[in-house]
Amino acid sequence: MVSLQQRMVAYLERNGVCCKDKMLLVAFSGGPDSTALLHLLQQSGTQLGYAGLAACHVHHMLRGEEADRDAAFCRDFCADRGILFFSRKENVPLRMKERGESAETAARELRYACLQQVAKEWQNETGKEVLICTAHHAEDQAETILFRLARGTGLGGLCGISPKRDNLLRPLLFAQKKELLAQLEQIPFCTDSTNESDEANRNKLRHRVLPVLEEINPGFVRSLEEHREFWANEEDFLRLETQKAAESCLQEGCLLQQPFLALHPAMGQRVILFWLTKEGLPTDLRHVKEIRRVLQGERAAYEPQKGVRFFRFKGNIFLEREGLIPPQPVAFSVFGEEISYQKGKMRFFLEILEDVHRKYIENLKKPLFLLIDYDKIKGSVVVRPPKAEDGIALPGISGRKKVSELLKEAGIPACLQPFVPVITDDSGLLGILHPACKRCDNRCRVTEKTTRVLQIRLTMN
Repeated sequence: MVSLQQRMVAYLERNGVCCKDKMLLVAFSGGPDSTALLHLLQQSGTQLGYAGLAACHVHHMLRGEEADRDAAFCRDFCADRGILFFSRKENVPLRMKERGESAETAARELRYACLQQVAKEWQNETGKEVLICTAHHAEDQAETILFRLARGTGLGGLCGISPKRDNLLRPLLFAQKKELLAQLEQIPFCTDSTNESDEANRNKLRHRVLPVLEEINPGFVRSLEEHREFWANEEDFLRLETQKAAESCLQEGCLLQQPFLALHPAMGQRVILFWLTKEGLPTDLRHVKEIRRVLQGERAAYEPQKGVRFFRFKGNIFLEREGLIPPQPVAFSVFGEEISYQKGKMRFFLEILEDVHRKYIENLKKPLFLLIDYDKIKGSVVVRPPKAEDGIALPGISGRKKVSELLKEAGIPACLQPFVPVITDDSGLLGILHPACKRCDNRCRVTEKTTRVLQIRLTMN
């Protein structure tokens, strides 16, 4: 029979987790779950090949003498087994008072912040990467998925807790509680009296809902974990497809109507969620519904929160934020290096091309390439926001056309025009480079007589 320890090692390998030469820091409460995890990891040092193992106990200052007892137990447990031990105190009651959070939320936030700080200090001391290991198991996974369903979630929420995220590792998600308890027949552990209370929502799920579901389907928890892995694979595939779709639909601050409408509705809503996430906005499904209504012309605009507005202009959806400051001008002092603009949302790469031939000229048609006759440039090349007096000489037009008029004709609203990059030299405007509006001034246009080209490539995050 395969032991729980062997299954844990196999689970980590199956999920691509490598512990070799890393330091493992176990979040150790002294309860049965974290005690079983610490025991199993200590027994698996050879198989996992980690460089060091330690435990960190966080005293939440919530349960009086019981909490003091747990802290002492954790210290003695580690001392008896030669495990490096860290102990910290966090004032959860004070945070609850200051922020109005529940005990569960405040304790979780402070605990993870403390674990990250200890991990950082240990990593600086040892020079080795530290992984924080928590004892989440199969029932915790089931509770998380049910909790998200109760509040409303999509496929991503059904994926539950991942085995590894950043430096957080959950080696026991495959195991049920009864299997962990079986490991502790000869090993002491603590019991947290608050786990028996139904005040916390998760405890209600644990004590009232899961038992009923297990009664209906005795393999419910195990089955849910199998389905979770299936959903996680689908979500990973759809995430990659969403990124591809977003590239065709999203420009800086704009959702393009035509390519968006060509998407399947399911992919369309994922693209909107992708956009909201990218902009740091709430991802409630009601926001997706309202943005769709704006796109379909059912409403003129939608404000998901104060100072943020989605509105329709010439069929496309634009995002406007109040109080944004136009970016500062950036001079290109060295060609052949990437230049960051608008806090990294735009990046420019300038390259001088000698002996121009057809493949370079073809880039004239591409919206994110601007080609300029290098020998017509005077002085420094600078990227900056447009000014009210900016004008550009274009073929077939006498005099100079106002840049603001060009941007308006391109469908770029006035509120977003200050963020459109224009390229200048000491003599004035060289061109405009934006996905919705690319122009080159007549004086520096590439012709058959051009021998050297300054190619400017724009990439956008």
